[in-house]
Amino acid sequence: MDLRAIAARTRYWQGLMLGLVVAAIINMNDATTAAGDQEPWPELLSNGPSDADADFAALHQRAVAALERLAPETAEKDPL
Repeated sequence: MDLRAIAARTRYWQGLMLGLVVAAIINMNDATTAAGDQEPWPELLSNGPSDADADFAALHQRAVAALERLAPETAEKDPL
């Protein structure tokens, strides 16, 4: 086996590994994006009133109240 054959095999395996890594990254990105779309946090933490059902409105109020309790604590610890 000469040096050219070894170089050709090396490029083949490196290309194959790069392709597998790229495929895995794309798959992980799609999975996290799909899971992030189903999260209610942007709606729960919004400042506006919730127009959803009663359970969602109660959850919205609890989230806002929790943020109001936590916000002064973080402002005192880490002033801007």
